[in-house]
Amino acid sequence: MNDISFVRVRDQKLSLWQSVVDARLQKQTQEIANKRLNRIEVSSHPIMIAVNKMVVLHLDTAGRVDLVQTAETSDEVMLIHTAFQLATAKETDNQALIEYWSIEFRKYSNADWKEFLKQCIEDFIWYGREYKGIFKYNDWKVEGKGDINYGVINYKLPNNAKVVILGDWGTGMPDAISLLKEIMIKHTPAAIIHLGDIYYAGSPEECIHNFASVFDSVFREIGYRVPVFTIPGNHDYYSYGYAYYDMVTKLNQYLPAAIQPASYFCLQTQDMGWQFLAMDTGLYDSNPENQIDMSYAGPRLQSSEIAWHQDKLNKFKGGTILLSHHQVFTANSAINGVFSGYPQYVNSFLLDAFQNHLRTNVGLWLWGHEHNLVLYQNDLFGVAKGRLVGCSAFEEEVSADPYKVNYPQVPYLDSTKYRLDADNGYYNHGYAVIDFSTRKFPEDKASVSYYQYPSWGNTLPVNPAVRLVMTESFEKPLPVGAPIYYNQNIQVSSNGINSFISHFEQYASQYCATLGTNPVFWQIQKPEGSANKVYSGDEVMLVTVEPGVGDYNRLSVYTRQWLYYYKGNGNPQRWIIRKSNQNYGGEIRSGEYVWFESVNYKGQCLTPDGNHVTTKSLDAPIFWKISLPNSE
Repeated sequence: MNDISFVRVRDQKLSLWQSVVDARLQKQTQEIANKRLNRIEVSSHPIMIAVNKMVVLHLDTAGRVDLVQTAETSDEVMLIHTAFQLATAKETDNQALIEYWSIEFRKYSNADWKEFLKQCIEDFIWYGREYKGIFKYNDWKVEGKGDINYGVINYKLPNNAKVVILGDWGTGMPDAISLLKEIMIKHTPAAIIHLGDIYYAGSPEECIHNFASVFDSVFREIGYRVPVFTIPGNHDYYSYGYAYYDMVTKLNQYLPAAIQPASYFCLQTQDMGWQFLAMDTGLYDSNPENQIDMSYAGPRLQSSEIAWHQDKLNKFKGGTILLSHHQVFTANSAINGVFSGYPQYVNSFLLDAFQNHLRTNVGLWLWGHEHNLVLYQNDLFGVAKGRLVGCSAFEEEVSADPYKVNYPQVPYLDSTKYRLDADNGYYNHGYAVIDFSTRKFPEDKASVSYYQYPSWGNTLPVNPAVRLVMTESFEKPLPVGAPIYYNQNIQVSSNGINSFISHFEQYASQYCATLGTNPVFWQIQKPEGSANKVYSGDEVMLVTVEPGVGDYNRLSVYTRQWLYYYKGNGNPQRWIIRKSNQNYGGEIRSGEYVWFESVNYKGQCLTPDGNHVTTKSLDAPIFWKISLPNSE
């Protein structure tokens, strides 16, 4: 680890500890020398170096509480470790652990550090006492008093606007500040949107000095201001989110129409051709227990926020750009635990929340969280263009191998092109610029360009310059395909490219449907006989035409376990098919998403279950894509 590396971890307690030590160093320096340390000076301070080394040790030992001191582990690092453990014990008022770690803490002789760390311990436990473990969230139903337009920004983007997208930018490091200056000079944007993460823990100190005051300073230097919007990442919630909300509601005070009241927002162009819908995925990734729970899946959205987004999508006639902090899918980093029941590489919660609009409204989905720039193949999991832009300030080491493909089910647009360059062991920073100026009519195609810029620690590169990585256009998705008819061969898949209804297998004396990469043909049949087109709300049978099952070919629900093929046309064989977007109603068409409710078990919906299918009672049903052969 480089001694001045900006070490970050996906853990609330460790991140909050880094944050309070950082803030205490600033306060001490202010009292003694009447100055602020810059980010390099903080990161290179011996205490902060020891803190970051302790954090890395926690990661290397899979979070073990009692680190064992070795020849490579200094007394300073172990002192920091005992102070952190004492802080967490005091936060939970665990008397046995308080006694144990107090004894360990007294073993070390560095009096100056110990006095400093005692103050850090008090700062750390203040957060838990002040907020009682409750995370801040502004709900349109509560804080918005039921106003469904709470969170819609009154300010409208100019029709020729350029909008800069930054991801994971809130470090306050010199190269992050320089990047912002270059952006303002080169692109003269109409607005800037940040995809979340103000490090280490979104504390009041960090929200001001790593984010808000940086924009103020750069805007004054450049000579003009633009609205700034930001959604929270997981780090913004590590100090319980209150500082983030205090900051975000003040960012655009010079332009009251652009004030952002919630962690999610809707921002539209003046001609209503395009809208940004930005969501809050940070809230449900704020608990450190999530990171060690192998059954954890997510993060997801608040149910009220899903309804809010659905309202905006249903009512808006133009195209939509979705923005999230967390990734929708990934080739590199696990999203879900191995025992979650979900593929590790896709966030089914986010896909399910927006699936019914991906083929009709959403032209582009941008996210951060991973510190990289990645352009994924188009039309993965129903997303027209999914792009990772989480690289605007964090110095990602080449040794971390962020372009390594751990999940080949999520292929890159090009495995060798459209990627960041590296220098001195670190990848460059990156950002995106969305340009609406090329449009002639409101819903015309827009373009997005991806740029890179050198990253550095305390050594400024010679003539650092912005370089273009790639430019592409995006558009509101074209209408779905041809109508689906009864008794017509179709293919059925859930979220993902390996989740087709596939070849049957024999289990005991029954034939069971499996999920896999090789689809089999199905038909939708009418229980009472002939019909023409399939319509949303019809009562249907789901019939496999795969050879080998004979008359036992109808997906049946006799229990709430794995479903199996059987004969007959009674209630166990009957399903109600509904469009995922019921506002459109009418005929089912190829490429659309639907859900199936069992007639035999009202409220039970067809759902993937590992390598098979089952039924579950779901508030948000699992959507299945209906497609004609060769239309994928």
